[in-house]
Amino acid sequence: MFLNHENYMWNYHLGQQCFDHATTQSILDMPLFPQAVKDELTWKKKNPRYYTIKSTYRLCLKEILDNSYLHRLGQWMGIWKLIVPVKVKIFAIIKLPNP
Repeated sequence: MFLNHENYMWNYHLGQQCFDHATTQSILDMPLFPQAVKDELTWKKKNPRYYTIKSTYRLCLKEILDNSYLHRLGQWMGIWKLIVPVKVKIFAIIKLPNP
């Protein structure tokens, strides 16, 4: 490990073996804080026990990316639930005025 968690110090010799001098020095210049806790993998979305690409995609859409410009007022979901051909649904969405 490049970081010794017991004494919260960088392993200088390992740094020299893995990186060039400038990179090693940049890493060594970073301050370390003894109250830091060990890294841990967690996923707190829909099912905290399982990570999926789908859950990450939904997280990005909801919480990270600004997709507000995609939202339109109206009963668009109601149109999609109609039992009619898809081309009729698309036509209705295109031709109906925005509220």
